Amino acid sequence: MQNNSALHIVSFSIPYPANYGGVIDVFHKIRLLHQAGIKVHLHCFQYDRNPADILNQYCASVNYFPRKGGLKALFSSNPYIVESRVSETLIANLEKDNLPVLFEGLHCLGNIPKNERRLFYRESNIEHDYYRALAKADRSIWKGIYYRSEAKKLEAYESRIALCSNILAVNESDAKYFKEKFPLSETSYIPSFHANDEVNILEGKGTYVLLHGNWLVEENQVYLLYFLKNIASAIHAPIKIAGRFIPTNIQQQFAHLKNIQWINNPDEPTMRALLQQAQVHFLYTNQATGLKLKLLNVLHVGRHVVVNSKMLAGTNLQAACLVADSVEEQITQINTAMQIEFTTKDSEKRSKQLSNFNNQSNLQKLIKLL
Repeated sequence: MQNNSALHIVSFSIPYPANYGGVIDVFHKIRLLHQAGIKVHLHCFQYDRNPADILNQYCASVNYFPRKGGLKALFSSNPYIVESRVSETLIANLEKDNLPVLFEGLHCLGNIPKNERRLFYRESNIEHDYYRALAKADRSIWKGIYYRSEAKKLEAYESRIALCSNILAVNESDAKYFKEKFPLSETSYIPSFHANDEVNILEGKGTYVLLHGNWLVEENQVYLLYFLKNIASAIHAPIKIAGRFIPTNIQQQFAHLKNIQWINNPDEPTMRALLQQAQVHFLYTNQATGLKLKLLNVLHVGRHVVVNSKMLAGTNLQAACLVADSVEEQITQINTAMQIEFTTKDSEKRSKQLSNFNNQSNLQKLIKLL
């Protein structure tokens, strides 16, 4: 078997269900490689998800390894996200052949095999920047200490990326960073893979504004609180807030806002219907890191999308969105967009704007590198 017809993928987590950032990229990459006839041997770490039978449909083999946390990993000189995923069994499995290995994130680079083969590093964030941003965003003193400590370890550990012949960056800004820092590795800009193989947006007008996300994630809680404190009361339309694990204390704190409907843990068909039927999507981040998979998904299935500039970092998707950075601009853009019908012409325009994020085009870029 030629090396370009099969590869190992080492994933930081079980990539199904594909319902948040990094695992969306992993799952749909596997799905598309399978469709192209590439055999994937998947190795993933299990800690908060159950084995997923659907992965057997797309992979030649699926292997699960326990993530080992605890104080030993926490106080290691290596980052916790790395040390808790080191597996001698996994390394031994990889050393049984010399197929290429694609490591999903810095998390997995503690498992580099000793025998010679091509190694690929897939980044989803510049991790030390991401953790420093988390430290600023989190209101807990102890979490802040942990995030700052982890950021220092991650910055030092990043040098290990030099062992990989290829770096696959998710946005143009990150690609520039890696090209400058690791000139001996080949860096390619390949945006994240996602669920939408084509644009599928409903024409006409919806009746509500939608915010959605996994509300356990600190970055998303900052986004939600920003909207509720600064914007929600000035919106002249119903607001729906949907996603995983909406915090009860936030619902109680803003119970006085009568135009809000909370939709907790919707199933996949319900979530897709909410995304397609909304008139306006509001997305916000205070972290200009990685590529926001939520943004890609919304632009493929949703009508008008209001974002702040940091949401678009390294994407060149400004023309596809309504960009607003101040509270006043965001309120105006949302209320104005609520009145504007989305047409067939708008949909065709969106398709052209998303050409760099076409799954098939990016799959061919990846296959050429294998």
